[in-house]
Amino acid sequence: IGYLDSVHFFQPRALRTPVYHELLIGYLDYCRTLGYVYAHIWACPPSPGDDYIFHCHPPDQHTPTAKKLQQWYKDMLKHAKEKNAVSDWYDMNHWVNKAEVQYGHQIPCFDGDFWPDKIETFIAKIQEESAAAAAAPDGKGAAAKKGKKGA
Repeated sequence: IGYLDSVHFFQPRALRTPVYHELLIGYLDYCRTLGYVYAHIWACPPSPGDDYIFHCHPPDQHTPTAKKLQQWYKDMLKHAKEKNAVSDWYDMNHWVNKAEVQYGHQIPCFDGDFWPDKIETFIAKIQEESAAAAAAPDGKGAAAKKGKKGA
């Protein structure tokens, strides 16, 4: 689940979280019945001015902090486990340590999500820096390597 979004018009307001939790738990349970054993949830609020699904949010709707949104999902997942909709769940830090992840390619990435785009940006930046360093006449690039070759 890469992007979820809501607007605060659901009434009564006190039922918003329980209803949204039940919708997600129902979806996770349905996926389990189809044979899926893993689900990945991206829990990061949008940056100011960004909208995930709805084109525009009401000006009085507040965006939750990352910590509050993550807790919202953790509460939903605890409830999902109580209902046997999921067998277990981990946050990314716990999972990386539990699975003894050592390399970036071991972390799940999904097309269109945040990390694949970020990784491509980082790779392009590293390639640019590497190319600039190789072309630099300050002794740190390819010219310096050629000069050392004959020494």
